[in-house]
Amino acid sequence: MVHYRWHYPASAKFAAQRMANGNPEVVKRMLDWGPRACRATGTDSAQQRDAAEAEYLRILQAAETQLFDAPTDFALHVLGEMASTYSPYVLANRDAQHVGAKAFHVEIYGEDASYLSRPYPEASRNRVIKRIKKLDSKQSRKVQAMLSNIGLSGTFD
Repeated sequence: MVHYRWHYPASAKFAAQRMANGNPEVVKRMLDWGPRACRATGTDSAQQRDAAEAEYLRILQAAETQLFDAPTDFALHVLGEMASTYSPYVLANRDAQHVGAKAFHVEIYGEDASYLSRPYPEASRNRVIKRIKKLDSKQSRKVQAMLSNIGLSGTFD
């Protein structure tokens, strides 16, 4: 549950601007919508908001543990699936972003597909790259070997 973030002005403004693609009228509507979403999902009170945030952070920590400390069979399966779909997509999006293209084509599921170029996938990919670079050398080698074994080595270089 991430609706609690609408209670943080900087987070709400960031989310609204991203969702509205910079359109000021839509930003205002999104900023009005956020607190209503919090009420509708039960994260309106400080207690609920704090509990939801703590839960979300525990989930993120568990996900990070699966991916970096001791990957489970499920985590390895998901990463393996990414090799044939996410990797070609995110790398083609990266290339499109670098040249300022609004759209790009890439083969996904055995056919040519067209996508709009978006900054978020590249920002997300770069966050993973930065996270890998922060690992100590032993962990970094372990992660790089895992990524290589499942076909994702070039995705996060």
